[in-house]
Amino acid sequence: MAEEKRDRTRVPIKFDVIISIGKDEIPVKTWDLSMRGLQCSSDPKFKQDENCQVSFILSPLMKFQLEGKITRTSKDSTGIYFSGIPAESFHHLKSLLQYNTDDPEKIENEISSI
Repeated sequence: MAEEKRDRTRVPIKFDVIISIGKDEIPVKTWDLSMRGLQCSSDPKFKQDENCQVSFILSPLMKFQLEGKITRTSKDSTGIYFSGIPAESFHHLKSLLQYNTDDPEKIENEISSI
């Protein structure tokens, strides 16, 4: 079995996000999310090491965006690393994770240890 390299809690969250690459806006479904990245469904337009923007649209009034980089992609799934998190988006991402986990304090402790 492969050694686990992730050092942040991954929370299984399934919702729609938009991945923007250049002028292309590609809707995908998340599988899991952490403070460092996400795993989502894939698209043939995704290329490993390509920069992208991840748009979370939680409601008509609640939207936030993160800068990302595609770390791996296959026909079934794609991994995206968050390369830039604006301050206002950081708060929304943290809240989203804490709300959807059984151990919100663990998320807080991970952030405090950075």
